[in-house]
Amino acid sequence: MTSPDFDYRNDPQLRESIERSILLGNLRRMHRLLWGLVLFLALVLLSSPLLYKKSVQHFGSAAPLDVQILWRSAWLAFDLLALFGIRRILSHPPERIDRVHRAVETGVPLMNMLFVVSLLTAGYAYNPSLEILYIALFAMAPLIRLNAVKTFIVVGLPLALLLALMDRRAADVAHMSNMISLIAVVILSAIVFRERYRSNVRELEQQAIIERQLRSMETLANTDGLTGLANRRSLDEHLETEWRRGVREHNFLAVVMLDIDFFKSYNDKYGHPSGDECIRNIARVIGSYARRAGDIAARYGGEEFVLVLPGVDLGDAASIAEKIRLEIFSANRPHAGSPEGRVTVSAGTASAPAASLDSGEELLRFADRALYRAKAEGRNRVVAAS
Repeated sequence: MTSPDFDYRNDPQLRESIERSILLGNLRRMHRLLWGLVLFLALVLLSSPLLYKKSVQHFGSAAPLDVQILWRSAWLAFDLLALFGIRRILSHPPERIDRVHRAVETGVPLMNMLFVVSLLTAGYAYNPSLEILYIALFAMAPLIRLNAVKTFIVVGLPLALLLALMDRRAADVAHMSNMISLIAVVILSAIVFRERYRSNVRELEQQAIIERQLRSMETLANTDGLTGLANRRSLDEHLETEWRRGVREHNFLAVVMLDIDFFKSYNDKYGHPSGDECIRNIARVIGSYARRAGDIAARYGGEEFVLVLPGVDLGDAASIAEKIRLEIFSANRPHAGSPEGRVTVSAGTASAPAASLDSGEELLRFADRALYRAKAEGRNRVVAAS
């Protein structure tokens, strides 16, 4: 069951997703239903000439049968057109549903119901058993899962029209029995399949809640709690993925490894809460440079960070690292334990054709060595791996 305070109508994105799922499901069902109707109507039209003699015997004329053939031909033409339109929609599913898609979803079953009403009111006493087939059609129509308003339009309006026209017909006992059966089946099927629509919505809501929970859990599992950047586990997986992609696409892969200079003395001087705030500020700066789809900024551990940059050569990687260093240096965050008097970072960069590496981890080791050199040479600088 869904949460009692959860309502998909309060979430525009979720509402659009649920309505789109129901719409596409309805169109698929309609597509199958229309194929059956087209075959049925084609068979009826092919057998119609066999009824000319019977029509003349009963009515003294073939005109009533001609009216039936005309209506069924129009019905067949409409369903063929609807089949073509629905196939076009299903071959290119809409990202967002608009008035055209809603018109198709409601209009196609409504028009079919109106054709049923027109044929039932036109009269064909020479073969009243065909009414049972139309009763079956009315029963099948609510298989299209529509909300209350659309159900009333598709089922209620044609039924009301049929009831309004009943007194204009000469109806014998058998015909009246069929009409009563028709009304009962329509009402029952509308109730049953209206409930199926509600059940469909509840299932989609529940599925959406589960998917959100899974995404939230995945995010928590792959995110560093302090900085919001990717954690070490996520970094390792992403680096391996980008290395494999680089091998396939014969592309470069770059890594920038950064470390906050003299961070232990910063913690000792200003306290751990200020240290955490310092880490968060540095993380925001580094994260802002992970701008493309394959880029990732991660907290490697403690006060170390890693930036993975697919498709970037060594010169560009060093340039990005230098921009990060200057931005942090220009922030002028006080650090009494640093020779600069402010918070600074050191960075090591490495880049190589992915195919020349044994793994993404190998490139990370090159960047780590470059970072070690940057520290050894005085910190607050960028060193590129040779």
